Amino acid sequence: FNGLETLDFQIYTDEKKKNILKDTQDTSNDNDLITGRFKVNGENTLTEQAYVDLTLPGTIQESGMYSDTYIVNLYYNWRNTYYLADTTTMNFNYLVPEIISLSLVDSGAPHDPNDTSQILDFGIMETSERLSFDIVVKASDGYNLKFSSLNNGKLQHNAGNFFVDYSALIDGSSVDLAGSSSSPVLVKTSPSATGDAGDRTSVSITLGSVEGKVAGSYRDSVTITVESAL
Repeated sequence: FNGLETLDFQIYTDEKKKNILKDTQDTSNDNDLITGRFKVNGENTLTEQAYVDLTLPGTIQESGMYSDTYIVNLYYNWRNTYYLADTTTMNFNYLVPEIISLSLVDSGAPHDPNDTSQILDFGIMETSERLSFDIVVKASDGYNLKFSSLNNGKLQHNAGNFFVDYSALIDGSSVDLAGSSSSPVLVKTSPSATGDAGDRTSVSITLGSVEGKVAGSYRDSVTITVESAL
């Protein structure tokens, strides 16, 4: 891999993965070697098998191609002594695909890939009333989180141009959604892959003054987008 991330793997001589493949100087018996014997009739080709076991981590792994190169030595055995006959290299490659998943959940709830919306219902609105939820992102690379408010950070009356202001706090910091309907606002950037539980971002919406506002239903629609930072 072209970074610091690694994947562990092991090569075995048997399908049950009991014996790790080793070089002759690192083993005391032939169980850790791939062995074969040519027949007296002049046969000069043998096919043997080795088994590669790749251990995937419990956390989301940074995406990309992971590679390693093994040196393979061929020896012949003469009177219980091994002599080097040939050497070649064997390349191992494993592609970790990009993963990015966003979940909108109740505060404190775990990531749920099927939960991608939240309805904040204030009921009969009161000044400074607050509702909250969490965004949980799972990503195999760095990511950007963006907000876009249909009404640019205001609740609009369903029958006309009457508005109630609200404020948005993202992880405790104020975010201005003015103008975000046409230009989504970047609210968070993460430079690296998340853990298996994902990255959690808290969102709180607080109503402004509702004094003297026209009675009726008010609403806004906020689109939350996560995208790779690569």
